[in-house]
Amino acid sequence: MKDFRYQDNFFYDNRRTKVPWLLIVDDNEMFRNVFRTSLMQRIENIDIHEAGSAENAMAKISDSPPFLIFMDIQLPGENGLQLTRKIKHLYPQILVVVCTSFDSNDYRQAAYRAGADYFFSKSAINIKKLIRLIHSHMEKE
Repeated sequence: MKDFRYQDNFFYDNRRTKVPWLLIVDDNEMFRNVFRTSLMQRIENIDIHEAGSAENAMAKISDSPPFLIFMDIQLPGENGLQLTRKIKHLYPQILVVVCTSFDSNDYRQAAYRAGADYFFSKSAINIKKLIRLIHSHMEKE
């Protein structure tokens, strides 16, 4: 397991190198764990956090905004589209990737209207494409 330390609103590895981090927001704990593990096996020097609700996500983001968020639509309380809208208003630099089971044009359009940068169906996730997407935005950090 990688050891990252939080200080001055950034995560650092043992060599005091700034480490980018991303957030997975999904109410399904098993999906979050499997997705997080899959990403961590394929990407070095990244810290991945999880949130099971909009409230929990906002608490994590307000401490130190991540460079990228994977966002589910169906969340307890505030839904993922409302949360995306709020995040993009407060933190327009954060990349939001809606990743949901609701794969329809209506949801896709609603996600983009809410400010999502990308939309992926959970049933058709291509992990290689997601890794390329993450790497391309990590380089900009």
